[in-house]
Amino acid sequence: HYRTANGAKIDFVARIGHMVFALECKASFAPVLTKGNYLALGDIAPTHTFVVTPNDHGWPMSAEIDVVSLSELKVQLESRTGSAA
Repeated sequence: HYRTANGAKIDFVARIGHMVFALECKASFAPVLTKGNYLALGDIAPTHTFVVTPNDHGWPMSAEIDVVSLSELKVQLESRTGSAA
């Protein structure tokens, strides 16, 4: 968990090898990142960010952020790191 006094917040930060991933969990089927999430991403400067939702299939939110289901997260992490997540 990453949180600062200035309101930056992200649920999980994972380092796999030399890569850093930010993971934000949302219960919404139409997730929206908050100002605090974007502040945290600026601080962390992750390799990539995943927004994990209860959707069956994800989509790109931006070039550096993907909305994914929990099962898609595992596949995405494995494909980006070349190892089992």
